[in-house]
Amino acid sequence: MAVFRGIDPETLLGADVRLGEPGAPGVPVLELPPPEEWIRSHHGLAVSLVLDALDPELRDWQRQGWLSLNVRTQHYPEGEIRAQLEALPRTRRAGRLGVPGSR
Repeated sequence: MAVFRGIDPETLLGADVRLGEPGAPGVPVLELPPPEEWIRSHHGLAVSLVLDALDPELRDWQRQGWLSLNVRTQHYPEGEIRAQLEALPRTRRAGRLGVPGSR
């Protein structure tokens, strides 16, 4: 889940995942859901970003720090916010945590 504060939802054009060296704009490799599907809350705008669904090559690029998220608005159609995506450690399965009824 990616959460953004300070962006007017009415100006949001979209977002994509980009491939490129850290600090560089990169090239788009995955378009995120359209803005009308984003969650609006008091925390800001949020969009689900599940990178486990990526093909193995893109997951490898993510682990190496070469994927970023680019958010486009009417004020900055090429990108108002860009952030490198970090791979988080995998959580343990429910069964290993002793959840009743799990394996």
